[in-house]
Amino acid sequence: MIGPPIHLNMPELHPRTVFIFDYLVVDAMLSSHALTTLLRNLDERRYRPVVILNRACELQAALKTAEVATYVLPHGGGHFITKLWQYSSFVYKAVRLARLSQPALFYADNALAGRDAMLTKMFFNVPVAVMLRNIDMFPTGRRLLFKANRFFAHTRHTIEGSLPAFVADKSRAVSGCLDVAAFPKPSAARRARARRSLGVPDDALIVGMMGRLTPQKGQRFFVQAANRVCANRRGVVFIHAGKIPGHSSVKPTGPISEAYELELLQLSLDLVRQIRFVWFDYIDDAGSFWAAADVAVLASAGPEAFATVILEAMACGLPVIATRSGGADAVVTPDVGILVPMADSDALAEAIEALLDDPARRAALGANGRQRVEDQYSPAAFAEVIMTEFDAQVRAEGRV
Repeated sequence: MIGPPIHLNMPELHPRTVFIFDYLVVDAMLSSHALTTLLRNLDERRYRPVVILNRACELQAALKTAEVATYVLPHGGGHFITKLWQYSSFVYKAVRLARLSQPALFYADNALAGRDAMLTKMFFNVPVAVMLRNIDMFPTGRRLLFKANRFFAHTRHTIEGSLPAFVADKSRAVSGCLDVAAFPKPSAARRARARRSLGVPDDALIVGMMGRLTPQKGQRFFVQAANRVCANRRGVVFIHAGKIPGHSSVKPTGPISEAYELELLQLSLDLVRQIRFVWFDYIDDAGSFWAAADVAVLASAGPEAFATVILEAMACGLPVIATRSGGADAVVTPDVGILVPMADSDALAEAIEALLDDPARRAALGANGRQRVEDQYSPAAFAEVIMTEFDAQVRAEGRV
């Protein structure tokens, strides 16, 4: 009997195993959302993921719920002797897992995880692909990391700002992704609920920003712009989520700069007293935060690799004002928002006022932004690109 025709692109009967390394400096790393989105969209007929984490965290629970095989091999931090013992133990256990699972390749979800993957590769030789999520932020041992087989980043700007010329030919820019289904389309009812939840006025124009409290994110320029805008007009409230300056956070997202937080408190003091600037702690549900706003701002004062927060705001139907910080340049085009120079609070204030004065333009930019996310940042399309790259690396190593 003649069987069905065989196609070269048919899925494998036995999926290949891929080890996915993730290194979290703190529990609330936003890249974790990107990883879970990728895992939800991997074709289980082609690749079976096994995730290796450096610490117990919320991501571990999310992966367990998704029934993804996950191992926590603690390492990182502490004194030299502690690190030496932790990394020796990590490599031993990771290699042992690899010999049991026989993965076809390793994928590192950030540069720190890339170091872990390359250390494991020294004793279990498979291709290594590394996602670069920050510009020029490499761990100790970057020479080892540069020996990885493939590098991904969401923009060419990240690649050019991170990799030396002799490594750049092993890189590829791949669009980021966002599950737009998690961000309902804007509506008056959703807006009202979000504002009640945050305790902000229902009749005000709301300008929002979200990010870690660090000079690189440019909050000082956001607050300076808020002071200028509020001096000229009534009925505007600025909100920021990420951490309340001078207060401990329910979910730390990075190192704390007390001097910077004190500066932000002083800059925003008058507006805070007038309830025209409101600081919020870390908010896990970004959609609810952005649903309360009329304009979204990314005020970065330093290089950005790719700001997922922009996509989240666009998915909520908001016009975006961003600085020319690298990653934003490829996303914020004139049909979805406005780009301004970095570290220029006057230009930022002018852009905010231009949108506050023009509700029709806000609506048009917001609608275009939502459509852009739906059309160009599909999680399924992103996962397909990554899996195609996995296929190429496996074939190159003769592991078909």
